[in-house]
Amino acid sequence: MNHPPLEDFTHSVVRMRSSLARVELAASRIARDSLTPATRELAAGITESVREIDEEIGTALGTFCAEPDSSIDVGDCAQVLAATRDRMLPILRAHAIEWPPIDANHEAFLHDRVVVERAALLMLRAGIALAGRGGTLRLSLVHDRHELNIGVRLSAEQNVPSSDSDNLLCDSLAGARAFALRHRGSLELHDAARGAALMTLWLAPLEVE
Repeated sequence: MNHPPLEDFTHSVVRMRSSLARVELAASRIARDSLTPATRELAAGITESVREIDEEIGTALGTFCAEPDSSIDVGDCAQVLAATRDRMLPILRAHAIEWPPIDANHEAFLHDRVVVERAALLMLRAGIALAGRGGTLRLSLVHDRHELNIGVRLSAEQNVPSSDSDNLLCDSLAGARAFALRHRGSLELHDAARGAALMTLWLAPLEVE
């Protein structure tokens, strides 16, 4: 029996996750626009099922994913985010995309700075695609409700609504989920108005001895 190459297998999984992302996005919009509690409950159930399926896919893929880097560089990652913004401003200006300045008075976000930089660049690429020319994006670091974990949050708003925004969002969700899987994290899609996107890439807590 001939097994398909790992690359083909990976592409197939990415396509599956893109389809799941479309279902999740549709359920989110149904919940937002629904006028009845029963419909909102149904949409919430669909969303939960999508996430369960995605987690099962992630578990099945775990064997094929590279292990996270063993060496870490722990520090205040807010500085990494500010440096990323400064470095990427010329690219953003070329796309006429605005990323407002980051507040200098911030709380500390201690994590592996290399992983956070990679996550920020991934979310930034997604933000550029989602915002489109003349749009606005924001990247920020957030703590979870227990303040044990940090996430990179992307907010993107289009200046001119695009008919392809749903496909762009689904592709971004698939890429971010693949990164989260590799680093034992997760991706959370938040409710947002049409023409906008809001998502958080949660990173696994540090395990430093």
